Parts: sequence; structure tokens; C-alpha cells
Amino acid sequence: MTVRLPSIVQTIRAYARAATLAQHQAAPLGDPAAPPGLADLAEQADGYARSWSAQETARLFTIGPRPAHADRPALVYIVEAARALCARNRGGAVRLLRLALAELEASPAPREVAP
Repeated sequence: MTVRLPSIVQTIRAYARAATLAQHQAAPLGDPAAPPGLADLAEQADGYARSWSAQETARLFTIGPRPAHADRPALVYIVEAARALCARNRGGAVRLLRLALAELEASPAPREVAP
């Protein structure tokens, strides 16, 4: 029986919820630009949690290739929201995430890539 740390369980649950909600799967470990494989969600969430933990320990997160030009402002707000969370500034993070959402809703959508 494998014992998982609470932080790993928390990350697995968050990934599974995000993947289901956004119909998105993370790229294979080590290559954020590669298309996702067909691993089942539980297996993929476990791998994601392990990768997250390693990146968290290294204090270096890889997010992937640059976004479409129209989405760059939203990405800036999202990254800054993450930085605000790391600085324990939840209010700032919420404001930045709302700004990112407003930007995404107001700008023309680039061609989406199917999950």
C-alpha cells in the first residue's frame, strides 16, 4: 500500500477536477509542448502530482510554450496571480484572476486546440 502525503492527494484532486472541468490534460512529464497521451485520469493525475511536487521543491514551474498573441495579457495576469498566491496575497490573486477572465472574455478567441 502506497502512503501519499496530504499535499500529493490535494494536488491529485485539484488536477482531476481541472482536467475534467476544462477537458484538458497536461502534457507528458518533461515536455509541456507535447500532446497529452491517453493515460487514464487517475494515472495522469498521479504523474502530475509527482511532477508538481518536484517543481514545487525546485521552486521552478514550467508552463509551456508562449500563448497566442491575443492571450498574452491574460497569461501575464494569471502568472502574476500565481505569484501573489506564493506571496500569500489571496486578495491580489483573486483580483488578477478576475482581470484575466475579463481579458479572455473580451478578446477575440484564437483557434483552440482540441484536448
